[in-house]
Amino acid sequence: MFGSRSWWLAPSLFLLLSVLALGTWSRFRSMEREAAQEQLNVVAAQTAERIEDFVGSRLFLVENVRSTIARGGLDNAEVFVQEAGALQQRFPGLQAINWVRPDGVIEWVSPVEPNFEAKGKNIFDNPVAGPVLRCAMEENRPCMTPPIDLFQGGRGFATYYPVHSSDAALLGCVNGVFRIDQLLEEVLGGSSFLEKYRLHLDDQEVGVYGDHQLERARLHAHSSITLLDRQWDLTMTPVDSAWVGIRRDGNYPFLVGGIALAAALAMAVFITQQRAQHQQRERLAMQELQEHLHEAQKMEAIGQLSGGVAHDFNNLLTSVTGNTSLALDLPDLPPRARGLLDRVLLACDRATDLTSHLLTLSRRQNLSASRIGLNQMIESELPLLRVLLRDKVALELQLDPSVQQVPMHPTQLSQVLLNLTGNARDAMPQGGTLVLSTRIEARDPKGRNGPWAVLRVRDSGCGMAEEVRQRVLEPFFSTKGSGGTGLGLPTVVRVAEGAGGSMSLDSRPGHGTTVEVWLPMLEAPGAANHELAPSAEQAMLSGTVLVVEDELEVREVIEEILSQAGMEVQTASGVEETLQAATQGTVPDLILSDFLLPSANGLTLLRQLRQAGIEAPAILCSGYSTDVRAEDLAAVGAVYLAKPFTRAQLLKTAGACLGSSVECMP
Repeated sequence: MFGSRSWWLAPSLFLLLSVLALGTWSRFRSMEREAAQEQLNVVAAQTAERIEDFVGSRLFLVENVRSTIARGGLDNAEVFVQEAGALQQRFPGLQAINWVRPDGVIEWVSPVEPNFEAKGKNIFDNPVAGPVLRCAMEENRPCMTPPIDLFQGGRGFATYYPVHSSDAALLGCVNGVFRIDQLLEEVLGGSSFLEKYRLHLDDQEVGVYGDHQLERARLHAHSSITLLDRQWDLTMTPVDSAWVGIRRDGNYPFLVGGIALAAALAMAVFITQQRAQHQQRERLAMQELQEHLHEAQKMEAIGQLSGGVAHDFNNLLTSVTGNTSLALDLPDLPPRARGLLDRVLLACDRATDLTSHLLTLSRRQNLSASRIGLNQMIESELPLLRVLLRDKVALELQLDPSVQQVPMHPTQLSQVLLNLTGNARDAMPQGGTLVLSTRIEARDPKGRNGPWAVLRVRDSGCGMAEEVRQRVLEPFFSTKGSGGTGLGLPTVVRVAEGAGGSMSLDSRPGHGTTVEVWLPMLEAPGAANHELAPSAEQAMLSGTVLVVEDELEVREVIEEILSQAGMEVQTASGVEETLQAATQGTVPDLILSDFLLPSANGLTLLRQLRQAGIEAPAILCSGYSTDVRAEDLAAVGAVYLAKPFTRAQLLKTAGACLGSSVECMP
């Protein structure tokens, strides 16, 4: 039946099936890549939309500040900083909201501390931002700069919203400032997203963020972001580990063995599977973005909760310490009871330190610099440092006894010690030696005259390679794996520079690491500063005091302490009740008010009392001092008293205010 002319049938059929199998295999690879590309396109579009929506919502806050000023509100620095700062706390993502005068000078900045370098700068001096500001003023519309180097440090961009009076006169501009790296971390809800994708943002071929070599990637997606009058181009590619899964080779034995019997069925099953995987990847990408958002919201809520709990706890501690102090003054108190009450006061001191740390972590505690003994602070932290180092690391102290005080808050120095000690411990996984030492130097590495107190932390660990040393000051850089939270060295630099000092680092592979923190050393206070005031037990006061406190337990203990000291006490729990008591009753000789009241804060209450002619000295109390500034207190003739306070602290502060209104000024 099959002659010599049919010899081609078998090889032809084989070749046909082989071509079909190879074509099917090639198509599978193409579909796999197309599915990955489609997924990447969806993620890029969602990421661009998220960035655009997030920045747009923050630009709306800037526009809201502009419209408020145009209506006559926020007409002074105090109100501007307070209101703008409140918006930034509720809606993080903005580096600063500033007020720019018509001559281009930045007059007000909010928040003040991280942006104080920008205050007084003239934007017209900046060759990139100056023309944008001029365009906003002349064309009376919001304008946005391309990427610029910020006065506050780092890379970012700025927006300018012109404000005109009712007669069309230019009053100035509201300036919204964004830092790119912090903005993207806030938008994307953490670093895990950036561990799976690499991003690059361009603004008219000017790099905004990320890797400039992404165009060479074998799989990438593009999307655009419109912000005011500018457009960013987003390029996204998966990291190498994700690309390995996309470019994997097919199953050759399956393809060869199934050429004749299962090619069509395998193709149908494979196509169905690819579609299902594609849909699953889309769902997972959406779910991952939502989880990142929920995690960011949860962490923000935890911070707010910890701040609120610490604030309420300070009120409880005020009541406990006050009542305990009163109990200690009871006649015929048994020695056993006196000892137990002393333990209660000691426990309250430890609880006060704990709430201070909670308020610091929740960003509700302003850490104002104070005088602390460097050696004494290191010694007080030794128990915690030894727990942190574990048994394998030996801790040695070499403290110069001539080192005196430095201008820093104890919590800040504790954070510096914990960060540097933790890094040293991680560099010595098999054990080693950590040396903490202090000394005095006449000049610092920048050539500034001293004296300087130098805190030196030296370990015998593995040291750092050059490429690691180049990146240690990046905010999110870590050598501790995917679960690490960074080295914390930017925090050490920020704390040192905030105290007027600096930080230096020396490290080589195999030779350990040495970090030195240079701090200005303060001279020992004179004898006049050590004069002892009369003790609380001997203090007898006179006059009328108006106590304004919405917490009943706190109000009662303050009332009893001041009454026992000889004062006539009037109480109030709110603003209206206070104004009525101060203006219609006996004029108080002293006003003691909580900073946070149900309908206003203590500064607002004191301003109203001053306007009503009540010039009595005042004490403002609070569990945390987020918005309490020395210049605000001075403006209303008040002194700040932190909760919780002891009976002695309360009477000493009250006595100082009643003795002289000048001494009451901060």
